[in-house]
Amino acid sequence: MSHQLAMKHEDEPLSLEFFTFLTELIQLYTLSRKPRVFELRGPKRATATICLAENSIQHAEVGDLEGEEAFFEIATWGHGEIVKQRETLSEKRSIEPDRQLSNILMDAYWHAEEAAVQRANHPKALLAPENDDEARNADRAFQRADTQPGIAMI
Repeated sequence: MSHQLAMKHEDEPLSLEFFTFLTELIQLYTLSRKPRVFELRGPKRATATICLAENSIQHAEVGDLEGEEAFFEIATWGHGEIVKQRETLSEKRSIEPDRQLSNILMDAYWHAEEAAVQRANHPKALLAPENDDEARNADRAFQRADTQPGIAMI
């Protein structure tokens, strides 16, 4: 699967295509046991970094977030692309080395699924806001949705 395919479904709110692409890519490279740094670009020109080493994710960052929280944010992207990848060991370590890759990916799946449901319920949020007021209103709508109890199942 290529990153072009992962980007192709950005207009489908319930698509987990980018998440699937990202997790398959991570699993493939962790099996090779070689360190790898990926630089990604996502919605609204967000940029992120994911560093792999020792058969797991050792670091992730997006915006002001680092560690698992950052990886979970990247997992919620409806679309994205790999801008650059390097076979290098990163000095940064923001994710516990004892944390199993399968557990991180399973937790990320729940975040990605919830974001997909929110995109389906708020399709206007897929569009780039025309001004800052629209962006703030869209953010408030998502914050309200995040505070609702319960788990949405699809």
